[in-house]
Amino acid sequence: MANATKKITLATARDIPFDKLSLSQANVRRIKAGISVEELAESIARRGLIQSLHVRPLLDDAGAETGRYEVPAGGRRFRALELLVKQKRLPKTAPVPCIVSEASSGSRSLMRTRCWHARTSQISTIPTSLAKAMTVLTGLVG
Repeated sequence: MANATKKITLATARDIPFDKLSLSQANVRRIKAGISVEELAESIARRGLIQSLHVRPLLDDAGAETGRYEVPAGGRRFRALELLVKQKRLPKTAPVPCIVSEASSGSRSLMRTRCWHARTSQISTIPTSLAKAMTVLTGLVG
């Protein structure tokens, strides 16, 4: 009997108004490496947002979605968009391309962020170590 191939499911992609997004406290980048947020904002203004933000729905106390989303991965892109909104170069309701993860996928988002930082050579190991510590302290990963 042949082994069944496990099917994968990709996260949903959709446009979400910028004013429905907020930066997650789980976003691990704490050092400034690479281009500045200002330079990234200029790049986005010229070429558009090339890579989507990774978001997950915020839940109320009853576990229902609130219509708002947090950004655990893509914080520099979020800050660059925020700067464009403050400069009135981008409407605060502008649709932002986002990859939407499940609300309960906190550990996967942190792991995705940690993997990204580990693969990116110009980034210090500090964000990766911080992400690992945060996942252990919050009980998301053993």
